[in-house]
Amino acid sequence: MLTGTEKSLLGCALVIPVAVMGVIIHALYSASSGQPALTPETFAIERLVVRAEAAKETLYLAPNTAPGVAFAASEVRKADARADAELGALYSPGSSLLTSETQMVAQWMAAQANGGNKLIAGGIRDVTFGAVAITGAVATVHLTYTNYAVYAVRQPNRPIVTLTPSNQIIADLTLNKTDRGWRITGDSWRFAPGSEP
Repeated sequence: MLTGTEKSLLGCALVIPVAVMGVIIHALYSASSGQPALTPETFAIERLVVRAEAAKETLYLAPNTAPGVAFAASEVRKADARADAELGALYSPGSSLLTSETQMVAQWMAAQANGGNKLIAGGIRDVTFGAVAITGAVATVHLTYTNYAVYAVRQPNRPIVTLTPSNQIIADLTLNKTDRGWRITGDSWRFAPGSEP
């Protein structure tokens, strides 16, 4: 059995090579495809954008993902606090975008509390970056990805059903560089043609 320290060291030993390999693969792809080389600044922006787009799917997860089971107001408050902290590290402080994202999470948590309709899994995959342009303290990013979710829905007088929607998304984001790093100031998205719900 591994101790906590040994597990932490093993985790770091696995994460660092994976991150380095990602940079190497991106650099090799860039060189062979004529794309600009991945710089530390571009890498930081891409990581932040992926984190933000994934947060749109994962921050709405019910604290208790057992289908049909209600959860307490204290669990809603914890989920809201966790979302506020995560979103605050992604979006520009005081922006209307940050406000709308935090309000949306709070509304989803409140709506799921009775256990009738719950988001029990979700995320993104197949992320492909197009242009990442940096001009001074402003950056713009174009990317595509696939989002997915698993919903447990209670139906009157019938068993709970599971829905598994998935769509390809095209997103364009704007970021500003702050004293705490890059933060998102604009985020627009649309369904890829043929991927509408």
